[in-house]
Amino acid sequence: MARRTGAALALCLALAAVPLAADEFGEGEARHLTRIVDITRVDILPDTPGDEIALLARGRDDSDMADLIVLDGFDRTPLFVRRGLVFAGPMAGQEALFSPRGNGSIAVVAGNTGIGRTAWDEVLTLAHRDGALRVAGYSHVAYDRIDNASASCDVNLLTGGWETTVSPAGGTAVARSGKGVADAPPVADWSPEDFPRPCAEALEAAGLN
Repeated sequence: MARRTGAALALCLALAAVPLAADEFGEGEARHLTRIVDITRVDILPDTPGDEIALLARGRDDSDMADLIVLDGFDRTPLFVRRGLVFAGPMAGQEALFSPRGNGSIAVVAGNTGIGRTAWDEVLTLAHRDGALRVAGYSHVAYDRIDNASASCDVNLLTGGWETTVSPAGGTAVARSGKGVADAPPVADWSPEDFPRPCAEALEAAGLN
């Protein structure tokens, strides 16, 4: 299934590069195009010649999560698929996108600043280390629109180093830093619901958990 989905998205990429009238798209082609959230060219898989193409695509069945799909940059065959990596809602302020990084890594940015009392953004930095594509870094920022409580964290999962800033409602901002256990999980094992401990503790201290 992953190969078929990747191939279909690769077809969408090729079609998107050619000006066509709307009625020249088949129903299946248009459906795949609407799933694509962002596309970028990367070089994060060491065993492939040249670059790869990374896509964020909305999940099947109208999911509000985006899948990460990495295609071979030459023949567009799928090399890696991770379903439901980050949130990607349908409204403004809920977009997911790629952000360039150096040293063979790529960042995935997601969040919800469009609706709700608590606005938040997160960044997952992905890099190939020790034989796997891993979440090498994670950062999170959240704030309460009503009482102005806020929290932020930045964790280097490769080294265990972390920094946090917590501003409780009506309180003073407190910045902390430290170093924990290095634990950069494979992207395949990443859970969007489980924050790294420094982030979870910062959010709880600010009353934003």
